[in-house]
Amino acid sequence: ESISNGTKIKGKSFVKREPVTDELWQKHLDGKDSLGVIPINDDNKCKWGCIDIDSYAGFDHKKLINKIDKLNLPLLVFRSKSGGAHVFLFTTVFVEAKQMRDKLLSISAVLGYGGSEVFPKQVELKSKDDTGNFLNLPYFNGDNTTRYCFNQDAEAVSLDDFYLLYDTKKITPEQLEQLKIKRPESEFNDGPPCLETITQTEIKDGRDRILYQYIQYAKRKWPESWQGKINAFNYKYFEKHSEGPLDDKIVQGKIKFNDGKDLGFKCNEDPMCNHCDKNLCRTRKFGIGGEAVFPSLT
Repeated sequence: ESISNGTKIKGKSFVKREPVTDELWQKHLDGKDSLGVIPINDDNKCKWGCIDIDSYAGFDHKKLINKIDKLNLPLLVFRSKSGGAHVFLFTTVFVEAKQMRDKLLSISAVLGYGGSEVFPKQVELKSKDDTGNFLNLPYFNGDNTTRYCFNQDAEAVSLDDFYLLYDTKKITPEQLEQLKIKRPESEFNDGPPCLETITQTEIKDGRDRILYQYIQYAKRKWPESWQGKINAFNYKYFEKHSEGPLDDKIVQGKIKFNDGKDLGFKCNEDPMCNHCDKNLCRTRKFGIGGEAVFPSLT
């Protein structure tokens, strides 16, 4: 469990290469031995995947559930051991781990948790000794658990009621393949998806870094006239920021700094990393597809 100052208490964990027996499930439900399960099997397939959203202070599960509902995604949200969220996608039969992982990476980006761990962590096991990574299961200590599933109203449900929800949410391999992750309507649909989702919500921090990202996009889209676009973005998207738009002198300094330089996107910096969908970005005309994502080696 987490404690009040947000420190995560870690227990000892170990991996056993053996079937998950009824006895192990029972011990988990009795609150004796917490069980973790590895989603990927020896055929590199899985029947579930999960986005592990870590948070230790007042995580808003209802807000997350409402967003999932709005996007019409077949996901179930659980409270995790640390008080964050485990967002599960279940399939009726085993599917390729790569397909499950790719879908969940795109989903985590559109939900605004692109930096979160996604299970299965591997798309294939490298050798007979490779086990993959496990995820702690919900309902430790049965219905008296702190790791429960939420319904649509963000209310905790019993284990029996979870199974009823599971029956309504599990999807077939065909439905997984056809699952469309609805992106917001935006003026940036030819550029990095991070700009697309960041600008849909009230921007509270990272003005400098967001503006840097926009400048790289603008330079690719309007190579001859990008300088004239920057202030309009600053006023349009930072207007509701607690400190308002960036000072004109700062913006002009950034334009001058970027003039004549061929700089890359900052995909791994906050808040861009929380909205990053690299696979989608590579397909965008003015996304990272137009530049080397890995530094050239000499």
